[in-house]
Amino acid sequence: MRYLVIGGCPFTGYTGTMSYTDLTIRGRAETVEEAKALWREVYDKSGGLLIIVDTCTGTQVSAGD
Repeated sequence: MRYLVIGGCPFTGYTGTMSYTDLTIRGRAETVEEAKALWREVYDKSGGLLIIVDTCTGTQVSAGD
C-alpha cells in the first residue's frame, strides 16, 4: 500500500481533559482519493489527530479538498 492513515488514540481522563495514549495505523490505501475517504471515516474515532503519509516519498499528504 502506498498511503498510510495514522491516527491518535484519544483518552478522556476523569477531569474531562482529552489526551492521546498512542498513535496507530488507521488504514492503508493505494490512491490519494482512498486515503482521503478513509481520513474522513476515522476522523472522530481518532480525536481529530490524523496524518496521511506517502510511503514512497515519506512526506505528508494534505487531506484538504
